[in-house]
Amino acid sequence: MGKDGSSCGCTIGLIVAVLVLRFCWSIGKEWGISPVAIIISAFVILFILMYLLGMIIEHFDSKRNQKYNEIHTKYPKAFAKYLAENGQPDPTKVPISFRNSVVKRQEIIWENEEIALVKEEQDKIKREQDRIKKKQEEEMAEENRQMKEIECHYPNGLRIWKERYPLLSTNQRYMVRSRDAISILEDEFIAKEEQRKKEEKRIANQKREQQRIRLQSTAKDVLVRKAMSWNKLFLNFHYTWLFYYYPTTCDFDPPYQDKENRRIVWNFKNDPARNIISAIHERAIDLVIPQIKQKLSDTFGEEYLQFLTLVCLPASTNAKNQARYEEFSFKLCAETGMDNGYLHTFITKDGLSKNDPNNTSGRSIQPEVSFDDWFKGKYVLLFDDIVTKGGTMLRYKEMLERKGATVIGGIALGKTKHEPPENQRFVPFEDDIPLF
Repeated sequence: MGKDGSSCGCTIGLIVAVLVLRFCWSIGKEWGISPVAIIISAFVILFILMYLLGMIIEHFDSKRNQKYNEIHTKYPKAFAKYLAENGQPDPTKVPISFRNSVVKRQEIIWENEEIALVKEEQDKIKREQDRIKKKQEEEMAEENRQMKEIECHYPNGLRIWKERYPLLSTNQRYMVRSRDAISILEDEFIAKEEQRKKEEKRIANQKREQQRIRLQSTAKDVLVRKAMSWNKLFLNFHYTWLFYYYPTTCDFDPPYQDKENRRIVWNFKNDPARNIISAIHERAIDLVIPQIKQKLSDTFGEEYLQFLTLVCLPASTNAKNQARYEEFSFKLCAETGMDNGYLHTFITKDGLSKNDPNNTSGRSIQPEVSFDDWFKGKYVLLFDDIVTKGGTMLRYKEMLERKGATVIGGIALGKTKHEPPENQRFVPFEDDIPLF
């Protein structure tokens, strides 16, 4: 019999025994029967009744405990919650009243509570799993972002790190954690590369300087000798041109190509009287520079052009000289590597054309020109837009030689010619870009 059932049975039995003894004692006195016999008989009957009562109580206790344990096993979460709500920390040490309340509670309530608690726990587990998954995704995204930054900012450091640690090169997380080490490797690589480039640049500059010194030692002889392949103007002075220039005073109509060459000259001269717009002048410059460069390269060799100094024969006034030669001289020298004498040539007094109202001499008055001492030791190439007899070139040749320069020769866009053309080369002209 269970502990609770035994206690209850003993209490009832004791009460019944007292009542029976008193009853038997009264009966024995009244009926004249030995009270002892009556008491013994009563106790036998009472024992039998008590035994049956104990069996009945034990049966019901067993059923209650079985149902209690069944609920405890079948609905553990709902049972634990109910236990906590009623202040029972240990399910094995609870009073009978609590067990009775557990057993009497409807099973549908236990079932619904268990389902709700299970679902709540599943939802909690799912939320925790989602939180962990989201955190892992965020960590992975952050790792990918940092990995991209490493690949972008430290490509060489990353390559070196992978070469040093090939077994770890597949572990992105470890590479991200090694970012500082990779950045140090990148800095070391950049420092070495800069040092290597500096050394290469130093060696290249040294070689160029040696080459320049070697070429410079032969520059004068080579330049003078190769200029002799040009047309001879006077004594040892040689000059050349790109095409023949037929002025409008000719008594014949030159071919189309020669007319276009003449327009190029006019556009190049950029005479304010002709109202040449800047785009047309620039186009003319862009057309003649490649041909001049090719002519000079073919004559002297491209490596010797760096020793030449370009001097554009001054126009009649400062304004015309600037409009005609400033942009041209800088562009041509940038293309060929020649020194530019434009900034060292000065018109101290403007000249006058013979048609100028202020000129009463009846002839053109040449501008007054000076050259500074910068030309000393330079190998000068004279340039003019049009050469007729070459007197202007010879005059400036003498002035420059007095400054200590060596005049190698002269080149012009056009050579004035009044006879009909034969087979001459002409400057290409693009019809879709007007030149006048």
